[in-house]
Formats: sequence, structure tokens, C-alpha cells
Amino acid sequence: MSTPRLTDSIGNTGGSYHDFFKTDSNGDLLAVEYFAARWDGDKVRGIRVRLMDGTNAIYGGFNDVGYPLSSYTFVPRELLTKGWLRDSGYGRGSLRQIQFQTTLTSTSPYYAEFMAGQGGFDNEANLLVYNSTMAGVRAWVNPDNFISALAFYVYP
Repeated sequence: MSTPRLTDSIGNTGGSYHDFFKTDSNGDLLAVEYFAARWDGDKVRGIRVRLMDGTNAIYGGFNDVGYPLSSYTFVPRELLTKGWLRDSGYGRGSLRQIQFQTTLTSTSPYYAEFMAGQGGFDNEANLLVYNSTMAGVRAWVNPDNFISALAFYVYP
């Protein structure tokens, strides 16, 4: 059975959180197929995660369609190589920006980087994800329905 590892988180982790990852019938973790975020000038409003079996999770104000959408679709066996989460003092230390790169960065002519959120930040978590598969998220949602903190679930 695969065991996910939780990366560092960033943002305001006070309060309850939501974990999203799943194993298949063999007990192996499923990989993330699709990751998306809606954001505004100072925070990530909401996220959506879809696993390879089609299971979805939506946290925060992802359905607030009036805000920019950044999305990324993984191919099978695509691995994370780098990742960063950034917060902002404005908005009570909420999640401000999500960025990651994948193995396609060096093996494909396509740009394989995801970034969601406004530039500038107060704190940054440099995630230890080199050659890991993204398996899910831990998301803290503010009472105002935006993402106050985030961490990734990964496995080697």
C-alpha cells in the first residue's frame, strides 16, 4: 500500500482542513490528473483537484467564475520536480500563489509549469517534491470561502 507524504504547507493553518487523496483496489495511491485554481489580486480563491479515476474535489470559491483560472493537466507518470507555495500578510496570511514544475519541463518542447496567483509574497515554502507524483491536497478554507492554506500529498 502506498503512503502519501504531506509537503510543507503555507498560509493560515488555523481551523479545520480537508484532505483529498484516494487509493485504488490494490491500495496504491491514485495520481492527480487535473489541478486548477481561481485567484484574484491577493489570494487563491479556490481549487479543484481531479484524480486519474475521475474523482473530484473542490475547495473554496473555485466556482466564482469571475476570477482568473489557471489549470494544469498531468499525463500518466508525469512527476513533480519543483514546487512553491507563497502567502500574503494581506488577507490574514492566506495562500497567495501556487507554482510547480514537472518532468515535462526538460523532456518536452511544451512549457510544463503551473502558476496561479498574484506576484509578490511575504513567505514562501520551497516544497520537497523532486520526482514525486502529486496524489492530492490538504486545504484549509477560510470562513469567507477562499483558500487560507495549502499543502500537497505526494509519493515517490
